[in-house]
Amino acid sequence: MKVNIDKAYDLESIQADLRQAFPEYTVFPRGNKVVVVKKTNWVGANVLIGKPTHVRVLEGFPNMGNQMLMVLLIFIGLLPGLIVMLTVTRKQKLVRNQVAEYFQKHYNSASSVSTNKDLLDN
Repeated sequence: MKVNIDKAYDLESIQADLRQAFPEYTVFPRGNKVVVVKKTNWVGANVLIGKPTHVRVLEGFPNMGNQMLMVLLIFIGLLPGLIVMLTVTRKQKLVRNQVAEYFQKHYNSASSVSTNKDLLDN
């Protein structure tokens, strides 16, 4: 999910803000462009940073081990992999939506003033 932002940010400020906003989740960096928000070992969201105008918030597995296990489950037996994926994906999307909502509220200073030329007086 792409979230437009107007406020300047960096990796450390996003981590600190997410830790304060979501104390029940674990927040940690993965590299220098990804912040992981972990609810459980299977449920989390990844915040991809890098552009000054937006961030991307994606649902995903908080660690690579579980992600590789999920891929293995799908290759070995399609039915067990699909069952796990269907139950986990719904929870991952809830975390993704919570994090994206936070960014829309706190990092986007969109004004409610209309810029439609037809509504303005000359």
